[in-house]
Amino acid sequence: MTNDFNRPNPDLRTTPIRDRSPWTMWASVAAAIVVLALAWSYWPRTSAPPVTAPAETSTTQPPATTTAPATPPATTTAPATPAPAPAPAPAQ
Repeated sequence: MTNDFNRPNPDLRTTPIRDRSPWTMWASVAAAIVVLALAWSYWPRTSAPPVTAPAETSTTQPPATTTAPATPPATTTAPATPAPAPAPAPAQ
């Protein structure tokens, strides 16, 4: 019996705890830092109003042109029917 409390020298040591590797702690610290940095950068903040007034949005009309629009190119009309065949040469 290992847990006999009646023996003169009981074993009072605690159950050994599984050791964690050191990189696990550093990885969790780095993850916490990344989460805090993202929360800080995306968290909405109130700030003083800007010193300069915001730019007004307006639409500007293009300048009026004085040149006339281009004329379409001249087109030749195709004949509606083919040309008649030439007359046969007279017999001699």
